[in-house]
Amino acid sequence: MSKSKSSGSWLFLLLIVIALVGISALRMFKIIGPSGETTIVWVEDYSRGLEMAGQQNKLVLLYFSGDWCPPCNTMKKLVWPEDRVEGLVEEYFIPVLVDMPQNQPASPQAKLADQFDVDSIPTMIVLESDGLEIERSGPLLAARDMVGFLAKYKKDAGEPNPQP
Repeated sequence: MSKSKSSGSWLFLLLIVIALVGISALRMFKIIGPSGETTIVWVEDYSRGLEMAGQQNKLVLLYFSGDWCPPCNTMKKLVWPEDRVEGLVEEYFIPVLVDMPQNQPASPQAKLADQFDVDSIPTMIVLESDGLEIERSGPLLAARDMVGFLAKYKKDAGEPNPQP
């Protein structure tokens, strides 16, 4: 009886060690961030974002999100803090956050969502500095998917590059 009890304890301890090593590896390879914090500085005024994009010769990354949205919160913790995502956003885009209030169809954010025909969040839309839509995407819950989405717009001689 004590032998099976001792085997169970060792198995439990081994599983805990494996879990801790796995979490450390995920953090080391930036699959999950240590804090879920991002260095991306979001502009919260759409018009100001377009103006900044024109001045800096960048595209606009328009991000429709909400604190009450589980997939948005997943992206906030696991996607936006990833180094490659932050680097691409900083270099090629003016990031504009549209924080959608829940159940407020008359809000300015809801009107902007209607203007862009956004029917679910999270939604990312890449725009020219004049507001012309280039591309959109729904939730990208893995950092590698977001990197692929953003990397298509690396500039080559000042022009967006449609190839990843």
